[in-house]
Amino acid sequence: MASIVEAAPRVLALVGPAGYRKSQLLGALARSVGPMTACDLARPDGDLARAVLDTLIAADRPRAARSAADRLAQPRELAPATTRESLRGEWPIATERSLFVLNDPSAVLATAAGVDLITELIGELPLLRTLAIVSRTPHPPALAQLFKREKTLIVSAEDLAYRQDETALIAAETGIGAEIAAEIQGVTHGWPLVTELLIRLVRTDGTANLAEAREIPFDALLPFVVHRTVAKLDGVVRDALVVCGVLHGAAQVDLIRVLGDVADDWLFTQLTALPFVRLDGERAVVHREVENVVRERFQSLASALYDRTLYVLSGDGAYVEAASVAIDHGDVRRAAAILDAAPSYTAARVPLGAYESVLDRLERDVVTRYPNVWLATIPYRAFSVDRATYVREAETVYFCLPRTAAPELRATVLIHLASAYTNVGRLAESDELIEGALGGFAREAGAARATLLTFAATLRGMEGRFVLARALADEAAAIDRPDPVFGENQTLHYIDAHEAAFRGQRERLLVIFDELVRRLTTEELPLYLAYAAINGALMAWVYGDDARFQRYVGILEDRLTPGIERGFAPVIDAARGRVPTIEANYPWPVLAAIAYFFQATQSTDVATARAAARAAVQAADERRDPFIQVFAHTALFVLDESARETEAAALRTIVGPIESAELVSAVEGLVEGRPGGILATFVKERLQRERTEQEPRLVVELVGGRVTKDGQPIRLTEKEFELMALLASSRAVVTRDRVGDALWSHIDPEEWPNNIKVTLSRLRSKLGVHDAVVSVGGAGYRLAPTIDVDLRQIEAIVRRRESEKLDDAAREALRGALHSFTTGAAGRYERFTWVQPALARIHEAVSSAGLRLALDAVESDRFEEALTYAAAVADLDPLNEGACELAIRARIARGEHDAARREYRRYATALARELDATPSARLSALAHATA
Repeated sequence: MASIVEAAPRVLALVGPAGYRKSQLLGALARSVGPMTACDLARPDGDLARAVLDTLIAADRPRAARSAADRLAQPRELAPATTRESLRGEWPIATERSLFVLNDPSAVLATAAGVDLITELIGELPLLRTLAIVSRTPHPPALAQLFKREKTLIVSAEDLAYRQDETALIAAETGIGAEIAAEIQGVTHGWPLVTELLIRLVRTDGTANLAEAREIPFDALLPFVVHRTVAKLDGVVRDALVVCGVLHGAAQVDLIRVLGDVADDWLFTQLTALPFVRLDGERAVVHREVENVVRERFQSLASALYDRTLYVLSGDGAYVEAASVAIDHGDVRRAAAILDAAPSYTAARVPLGAYESVLDRLERDVVTRYPNVWLATIPYRAFSVDRATYVREAETVYFCLPRTAAPELRATVLIHLASAYTNVGRLAESDELIEGALGGFAREAGAARATLLTFAATLRGMEGRFVLARALADEAAAIDRPDPVFGENQTLHYIDAHEAAFRGQRERLLVIFDELVRRLTTEELPLYLAYAAINGALMAWVYGDDARFQRYVGILEDRLTPGIERGFAPVIDAARGRVPTIEANYPWPVLAAIAYFFQATQSTDVATARAAARAAVQAADERRDPFIQVFAHTALFVLDESARETEAAALRTIVGPIESAELVSAVEGLVEGRPGGILATFVKERLQRERTEQEPRLVVELVGGRVTKDGQPIRLTEKEFELMALLASSRAVVTRDRVGDALWSHIDPEEWPNNIKVTLSRLRSKLGVHDAVVSVGGAGYRLAPTIDVDLRQIEAIVRRRESEKLDDAAREALRGALHSFTTGAAGRYERFTWVQPALARIHEAVSSAGLRLALDAVESDRFEEALTYAAAVADLDPLNEGACELAIRARIARGEHDAARREYRRYATALARELDATPSARLSALAHATA
């Protein structure tokens, strides 16, 4: 450890089989380097980025919740891409010196995906973080080459093994002579844990164990000595060992909970004296390999204590811990049942990631059997399913609740079903559900009734029926104080804000939204913050507050997690003056209405504005939200003279039930040709304004290696382009120090501020947009929201189109990206010292684009095209199995079986040379089927 500290490596590679004291070495190192965080890469789904990300942010609950929301809001097959994108944002964040350990017991890093991940992690490794990579087998050539380029220290099994004199000393301490110690060394070759356990066995049972160990294959020595040692333990000590293994570490109090009073101080002392048990604070932690041996070879005991542990944890309310234990044992449905038995997620505050970990492994068609799991995840999953599925799931959960379900749970489920009905414009059915519940299971004063009254109050507030809304809210408050996030804030939103909006009380309205956004920013609810921000932007826009409009849209962009992006991207595009892309099965009509509304009121072309206004009216009428209906119909009334009679009638019908004399008067004035009151600012500034040319469209083409204005390249110096590329490759603000270190690491840091200032001045002049690069207080810099980044567009297309047919526009965009990159654009990045993680991301996006085009061509019988695209991906990444598979499929479809086998052999040779690995069984079967 002392030599490692002296060498101060950025990356430490520990190589050796289980039982070589690697964990002890890292624990000692952490006392010098900083706090240690360990990540086990052996995930059942093989998602390496997910394992790293979850470990990295586990202690920060809001970050963990945002990450879980990301993945839940994507179709399951797209979640890995979302995770990788989130990891890119989280990995560079380090506020203190620390040690991050990647445990790779299954050699998953010796794969193309593993090498790719490690390349990116090392390339973006923060200065305050030391990365340790722990593996049981030597590194493949690709990783070894990577380590040579970095400040890496490799510690091998030979470095960690006991020497002969060390083995003799340990043996002597137990009364074993030097001759027997030498024989033990000859059998174990200094394998630390095996040596210690064999010495222990020889001391208690004589040399018979040593004689048997000589006959055991070397690789099987550890299970042999562990089995013999555990079999000879006292029964209660063995029980304690099993419980520690089930929990992956247990304090004495945990053992008492499961085993009772027998788990006294003597037992804990005996347990922690075992060579394969270490103390981590107050917890006894069993070596993972020992856990596996005990689980496999003492099955009946392990199974019984596993059941008892789950029973105790669940009974004590430790639902998350119990569910985690069940998942670790592959018992997914039991994990789901445990979380389902917990109090409602809005009350228990079970982390969203706990539900997601269950849903990850649960068949999606059975999720409605577990109301709590469904309730916790459907707000996010609703972005990954069509609206019919969303409604059907809500109906299934509510109508199939058992009769024994608590009223509080029934009320919460009903709210989700009523919300689903409201979302698709089935308002009468929503009201019927609520009225039936208030007259039925929620008739008596209690939490269920208060919950439903609060929800009903929010709906009436949306409709502009404020007297009834306040009466319902008051009755709810008299019964039970609503939850501070799901009740109070939403009531504030829907009643106070809508009343202020409908009465034209602009300042009151926007103060309410300022406070609502501030509150939600501190919560773990990115989806609710997104809704608050977009509603605030809508209301600021219609009342002419451009500064607040820009701020709310900026909040949405900054806080919008990749998974939720699918729902809100069209609104952001329209708010920023871009043409929104809204899919045919877009699940949220109110968001579609807002997107079209922004397009209608910002478009410089009258025909486009009219068409967008019609689309906004159609979507708003489907959702039947009076506020957006009023302003959408007003826009169409002003922009389309031929529709004025129809729109006048519609407006009068919409405002009829709304308790706002101000709005009714404004509509009457508009219809009679004298717009004023509440609608005056909106009509004058948004609809009757002079339509001028839009600002030039600027695009940072990371894939193409250039910056364009209205499609034409801009001549930039290397430093100017490098600064634009650095900002474009980051989703967050880039600090001044990060800019200086990336672009001018070769000069004195005191000169960085002046260099940045000069470069920014020249950039603004060449781009023709003063605020193209925005200074964010004292934090750093970011690109203006109006500047597009081609890489983000390509990533979004690949994510959205993974399970859909490509349309012409998407196909053309992917072709353009592949062509731009493969014709030499990457060469511009060679001199950028910071670029490796960004380049890895570009490679991934371009490869994904090529694979998607190849798959599209194969499915359309355009086999020559498919081979061209697959070859382009293979040139970028010779180890890309997807490219090889598509090439083989195209060759087979053309009857070129010999060529298909050559494709396979090329890939297998490259894989063996770079990673010392073999192709997957699936690919091998496909290739050999041609024989």
